Amino acid sequence: MKRTKINRGKQFQDVIKFELIKFLRSRKIRAALILTATVPLLIYLLTNFVLDSFISQIYSDSGVVNDYQIFVNFVLTLSLVNVIMFGGDSLTNDFENKTGYTLFINPISRTSFLFAKFVAASIAITSFNIMFYILASIFSYAKHSAIPENVLLSLVFASLFSIGLLSTSFALSSLFKRSNMSNIAFIFLWFIVMGLIEYFLVLAEIKPWWSLTYAAGIIIYIFEVPYPKDSVIDIPSLLVPGQSQTIVNLIPEINLSIGVFLMYTIIGLMISVLFYKRKQLS
Repeated sequence: MKRTKINRGKQFQDVIKFELIKFLRSRKIRAALILTATVPLLIYLLTNFVLDSFISQIYSDSGVVNDYQIFVNFVLTLSLVNVIMFGGDSLTNDFENKTGYTLFINPISRTSFLFAKFVAASIAITSFNIMFYILASIFSYAKHSAIPENVLLSLVFASLFSIGLLSTSFALSSLFKRSNMSNIAFIFLWFIVMGLIEYFLVLAEIKPWWSLTYAAGIIIYIFEVPYPKDSVIDIPSLLVPGQSQTIVNLIPEINLSIGVFLMYTIIGLMISVLFYKRKQLS
């Protein structure tokens, strides 16, 4: 009896399509759409009609670059939320809902299955990054009749950052069998642990260059021409009105930060493959 040759490439594409269709039919896509559309609108309304005097105190020249940087500041948080929604349960879902009993008996390796899921989640998250930048550009043009330089570069950096985050989410997801545990671990790592480490290192004037979230600073600073260098700056004090406080502004390097994004992506995927292949259904 002649054996049918398995088309691995088609299988890989089919899994990607299946995951994307699953996203489109889920509540996640609606939540992400609402969030991505609402955040830029709220930023525009608040900065132009509610907090305009406070913004003018922080920025002596509230130009197109400064206003756009306010938008982009929030794309980092948006990326974290989207990674949780589209990547947090990508691997644990098969074990938690027992769908793995059907999936893993088919002639497709777990490694191919994992990478297909990763590509599908990357497409979803990158699409929402693009949507966010389009809306930010529309609001920027509505106010200034201009869009700052290096918007596309910032979008590329934001996408690389999101993919690096997604890779760490997959790594954590491969360690747990329940999605709520992997999501809690992800939130604890990036919102608490890394945040505290970066805060105290910056206070000690030490660059946490190896941190994914610190490297993400290039997403914002790339709009400044020429690219800024480390400096000591005065900002309005949040505790004592009318006074200022001095902080050290440590700027991440572009090439090094891109390397950090790629490092997290590669290492995260390696960990994911290692533990996902060893997972057992129960």
